[in-house]
Amino acid sequence: MESDFKHVHESCKKCLSNMVSSVLSSEAIHQVDYEFEDDSDTDEEEREQLRRREIKKCFDVVDSDSSGFIDKKEFGKILNRLGKDLRKEEVDECFRKIDRDLSGRIEFSEFYKWYRSVQN
Repeated sequence: MESDFKHVHESCKKCLSNMVSSVLSSEAIHQVDYEFEDDSDTDEEEREQLRRREIKKCFDVVDSDSSGFIDKKEFGKILNRLGKDLRKEEVDECFRKIDRDLSGRIEFSEFYKWYRSVQN
């Protein structure tokens, strides 16, 4: 399984693992903190842009066909790669928690909102 993530940054793996865990249980999870250089010139807007880029990298890992959204097949694959052996019903339930507009696919905006809600 680890070999599936050779090209993925460690923070991305932690992010995905924590995010997936968050929809599988109601327990508190550890948030993923992205390290920012201590730069007094960096304001909150710049930090948010950096966060968005890092989260987009995670999204792109899951969006293996580069379609711009995550479908259930891709979502199931990432769960398996993260060692989550779930029944179809459990995968569907997790997917619904993220797919807020119930379109049958997870757009980046939904993925990002989910990440931010988990982080907070």
